[in-house]
Amino acid sequence: MARVSDNFLNELHNILPSDEVEKFLNVCFKPLKKSIRFVINKIDIEFLKKHLENLWWHFTDPGFVEDDRFPMDIFYVDRDDTSIPLGNTFVHKAGYAYIQEVAAALAARALDLKKWDLVLDMSAAPGGKATQIADYLMFLGSDKPWLVVANDVSKARIKKMAYNVNRVGAYNIALSAFNGFSFGKNLPEFFDHVLLDAPCSGEGTGFKSETALKFWRKEEINKIKGTQFQLLISAIKTLKKGWTLVYSTCTLNPYENELNVAQILEQFKGVVELEEISNIRTDRGISTVDGQQILGAEEAQKIRRLWPHRQWSGGFFIAKFRKIGSLDQRLKIENKLSPKNPFKLDMSSALQKEVWKTLKDWYGISNVPGVVFVASKELVYAVSQKFLEIKDFINFEKVWIPVLKRTRWYVRPTHNLGNIFGKYATKNYIILTDEQAQEYSLGKDLVIFQTFDPKIDYVILKWEKFGFSVGKIVGNMIKNKMIK
Repeated sequence: MARVSDNFLNELHNILPSDEVEKFLNVCFKPLKKSIRFVINKIDIEFLKKHLENLWWHFTDPGFVEDDRFPMDIFYVDRDDTSIPLGNTFVHKAGYAYIQEVAAALAARALDLKKWDLVLDMSAAPGGKATQIADYLMFLGSDKPWLVVANDVSKARIKKMAYNVNRVGAYNIALSAFNGFSFGKNLPEFFDHVLLDAPCSGEGTGFKSETALKFWRKEEINKIKGTQFQLLISAIKTLKKGWTLVYSTCTLNPYENELNVAQILEQFKGVVELEEISNIRTDRGISTVDGQQILGAEEAQKIRRLWPHRQWSGGFFIAKFRKIGSLDQRLKIENKLSPKNPFKLDMSSALQKEVWKTLKDWYGISNVPGVVFVASKELVYAVSQKFLEIKDFINFEKVWIPVLKRTRWYVRPTHNLGNIFGKYATKNYIILTDEQAQEYSLGKDLVIFQTFDPKIDYVILKWEKFGFSVGKIVGNMIKNKMIK
């Protein structure tokens, strides 16, 4: 058994029945079952599941979600043939699915999303929850998919998150790189929902690393707890009255979890209240810390916890607040998050007409609802209409997804054009077999035996009826243009 500090063992005896401690220790370091989340706005889940089941993929519903707003999208997955890693399968590479731990996929389900919402994911990297929220918003109303601001303090992590955003084609995500403390000060009552998946000690991720449990110290936990508390304050301040904040961690101790919740309820009495997470079926919260009652039994019942030895998942915590009152905003602070040197972009109606004409002439793609185009000198990007309303309030690192590359001499489509809009193409497209889709996903070129309009250099690639990528025609070859 991996070594666990005596400090953490003592803590386990405080928060678990004594007969469960050994069960926890026997389970918490074991690898989790593989799990994936299907991108519901991009793919027909039942069609894809049935197709993959015929290829000896096996799916199991974890059984934690009871929610008729969205199709069930997160499943455990087993495959008879694992010679190709899950992350290299065409299903993942094309953005039809996102490899995501089951427990982590529950937090986004707790938000009361409506199709017109503006959502802040305050600590978003690597992007699993942000792309999940964006997917739900598009599913609720693809005619007007509003925006997710996916923030992370690290620009290195932002770069990695940008790849995931592009891969799943979430053109209604904007990426920012601020300290989360900044939102409450600079954008009071700005967002409809906030998800704070807070940085934490990571006690629920023993399946990834033993470090959190081997070197557990109460002093370090208190430092992390303080950071989480300040982030919660910022989240409440930037949240609009009447809307929801979901707080989650992948840790197990009550100091970072229930104690933070209790102190927020005390500090913001009459402003926020704890709300039942009725669509998630897991364990409930803890009401005492160090022998002291911090939450009433009714409040603890509103919280959701996942324990490795009970749910056979990573450890996870979810609490949901609703803001029922406004804070005093008389001391209006200058917004220091707004762009200092705004991008000089073409957002004109002439650009919209030009792009749609090009897409219709080349591929028969007509106006897709909810999308506008913005252009720099070299690229044309697809973005949610909501971006136009908030572009002057936040300095974004990345907002849009590039769909066309242009120079003085030519315009060509990017992989993202075929991936996002390929399903709408009515001409100059190829439908790939499973084998071709897999080869292309691994960066290989394809041989074709099909003729196209000689004026067309690039063709749309589909898998079945779904957008996949684009390819350049060179003789009888399709040269690979999939994003790496």
